[in-house]
Amino acid sequence: MGPDDSEVLKQIFFPAKTTKLRQDISNFLQTNTESVYQAWKRLKAMLRKCPHHDIPEHMQLYIFYHGLKPSARNVIDAAAGGSVMGKITEEALQLLNEISENAIQWPSERVIIKKAAMVNTQQSNQSEACDMCGGNH
Repeated sequence: MGPDDSEVLKQIFFPAKTTKLRQDISNFLQTNTESVYQAWKRLKAMLRKCPHHDIPEHMQLYIFYHGLKPSARNVIDAAAGGSVMGKITEEALQLLNEISENAIQWPSERVIIKKAAMVNTQQSNQSEACDMCGGNH
């Protein structure tokens, strides 16, 4: 789209409708029933509904990440090998798109979280006796 197309879109969309769509995007929250993939797909659909949203990609990423449930943020950060917000925008968006493309092969976040909890529990159960007191810590 060129600059002229953007002007045409702004004239077609009523200012109040544009404001409402932008507000909806800014207030994005993952629902209790959505996976990360479904939430990302829904936000992208919201952005497409308002093609002249003027929200830069780094802000789209921020809105999405901070609209996720904490458990979903943990899944994305684990997939990113650290905080996804610490990555450059292009890398972070590429990761989210890869998650979306492979969504069928990805287990749900609940499965990943349960596995992580089991690993942590097993690690804490494997503590060695303390050299000082002989306690298991």
